[in-house]
Amino acid sequence: EAEKANFKQTDPYTLEHVNWINCIRGGKQIEQASETA
Repeated sequence: EAEKANFKQTDPYTLEHVNWINCIRGGKQIEQASETA
């Protein structure tokens, strides 16, 4: 568990890319209008 905490991402730029990759892998649409409005 402590190891996971060492690699936890908090940078918004990194989290955005992680979200994109997860959406692509999961076959979900990427909807960012509500986040950027």
